[in-house]
Amino acid sequence: MGLGGFNYRNLYYLGWLGMHGDSCVNNIIHFSDFIICIGTRLDDRITNENKLFTPYAKIIHIDINIDSISKTIFCKNFFLIDLIYFLNKKIKKKNFLNWWKFIIFLKKFFK
Repeated sequence: MGLGGFNYRNLYYLGWLGMHGDSCVNNIIHFSDFIICIGTRLDDRITNENKLFTPYAKIIHIDINIDSISKTIFCKNFFLIDLIYFLNKKIKKKNFLNWWKFIIFLKKFFK
C-alpha cells in the first residue's frame, strides 16, 4: 500500500484512489492523459468499473511481477523492471506546472 512512503502533508500528496479513496484523486486520475502505475495490480477496488477507468490515459505499468501486469486493466505498455533502474534511465524531466495547478484546484474544490 505504500503507506508512509510519502508524507501526507506534502503539497504533492493526493490521497487514496478508488472506491475507498477521495473524489479529488479519482477525478485527477479520470482526467489524466498519462499514468505510470508502479507496483500496483489495478484491482477492482481501484478501478471500479474498468471501462470507465481513465478513458483518456495512456497507461504504463511498471512491476517486477508478471502476474500483476494486466490483471484487471489491460496494459499493452509495461516494463518488467526494477523501479530504480526505470526511473534513472527511462524518465526525462518535463514541466508539469499547468497540470499541478489543475490538481491544486481539484484538491480545493473537493475539500
